[in-house]
Amino acid sequence: TCGAPIDDMNRIRKSISQIKGGGLRRIIGRASVEVLAISDVPDDDPAVIGSGPLIPDPVTASQALELLRKYKLDKKTPRPVVRYLEAKSRKENPGKAAEGNSGESAVENSGKPGEKITATERTDNTPELATCFTVIASAKKLAHAIAQGALSLGYHSHTHEGFLTGEAREVAHTLASHADDVLRHNKPVAKPAALIYYGETTVTVKGTGKGGRNQELALAAALALQGRHHITLLSAGTDGRDGETNAAGAIVNGSTCADAKKGGLNPETFLNNNDSWNFFRQTGGHLITGPTGNNLMDIQIALIDR
Repeated sequence: TCGAPIDDMNRIRKSISQIKGGGLRRIIGRASVEVLAISDVPDDDPAVIGSGPLIPDPVTASQALELLRKYKLDKKTPRPVVRYLEAKSRKENPGKAAEGNSGESAVENSGKPGEKITATERTDNTPELATCFTVIASAKKLAHAIAQGALSLGYHSHTHEGFLTGEAREVAHTLASHADDVLRHNKPVAKPAALIYYGETTVTVKGTGKGGRNQELALAAALALQGRHHITLLSAGTDGRDGETNAAGAIVNGSTCADAKKGGLNPETFLNNNDSWNFFRQTGGHLITGPTGNNLMDIQIALIDR
């Protein structure tokens, strides 16, 4: 509810975990490790996927406390966690190289504050600590597969290069504008077209409703697309779950809001209350897949017909 991006959330997690941020790699010791990763983070950064249990990237307690204050979470976080970080922060000396015997493994020392150890760092008396890392699935790979599927259905496909971020309702207006450019000007591709996006937006919750970032994006897009009857937009989480709901996301078009108003529903009221789930529950716009077994972030697809 604070609007923090996944990278910052993971940095806080690393600071209090014995597993994340390379903790599991230290436990394994000197054995060679091969990692096959399914990526749900921007740029497929090995240190960020799953909070990097096998990629040394320690976060100091001082950094974690700074993030808690930045997002006004310091008063909401359980006191034992805050006290632990405060005590650890007092003992830290960031930037100072770890001290120890010359024969000590760098990875064994990597829990000390201020260090960042690469996956293959070594000392004079220890063998190389090898970690082979391969991304076998990612949102970018999925988006390009969707583009091929769209082509096979007769659409001119265009995949947005780059990770989609920002407030969900603001991103919705950007996507609606892109779709309108295709509808009016055949840019960047001609109709019929499929515009494909991938990434992870955020929602700063101010209301008391129920929803998720994909449903919020779809509802905001429905408002922006009113009257554009040749545009359909889907926003969904690839894991089959959007927020704390049973829906993966939602599908909207230029008639969604008009149809809702005919039924006595005010889309703006639902959006202002962050209550997108109840809106789509009553209008029938939900995409419900059940758990998919994968998490490759979110996918948005805008179809623009002739």
